Amino acid sequence: MPKLALLLSQMEVHEQHICAWQSSEPDPGAIRCIQSRHRTLAHLRACQETWLEACMAFDQKPNARLKLLHPWRLFEQKSYEQVAWDEHLRAFLADRARWRTLLETADRQKSGKLNDKEQSIESLTQRLVAHEHHHLFTLATARYPQELSGAQQVLLKIPAVEVAAEDDPPVPILAHNARTE
Repeated sequence: MPKLALLLSQMEVHEQHICAWQSSEPDPGAIRCIQSRHRTLAHLRACQETWLEACMAFDQKPNARLKLLHPWRLFEQKSYEQVAWDEHLRAFLADRARWRTLLETADRQKSGKLNDKEQSIESLTQRLVAHEHHHLFTLATARYPQELSGAQQVLLKIPAVEVAAEDDPPVPILAHNARTE
């Protein structure tokens, strides 16, 4: 399967999985994504929002140099932990549609610097897919084991993409690690 088709397929599976979740109210006691679907959706929205902004800039301006808030800082600044589920889902889906359109129309090799690190539209897309995969798998296995068989069937059939976090060495996405932001 060509890389674009694989990325789009993975994004679609993740989107369907998130859309299948029951909406939930903000949980003030949830301080980590693994503790709440609401917090996970809010976090994934912040990541997608930040990285999509970079991708759009790379597409519009050759060798763009960007300084953007880290997704967790954006999450905190916009108090995403308090925003209603429906608003998060609506924004997540709108940005997802924009990202898919960008992938289908732009040169995915266009690149620039995001917070002094070389990135491309394709590398940020791979990072997004891997990051979502990690969160969806971790949440399903740790918090919702009663749903694991369905989640496993959906998530485990996706080839794991090895993408490093900003300063981390590459690790297989399905490997369990303590980092569950």
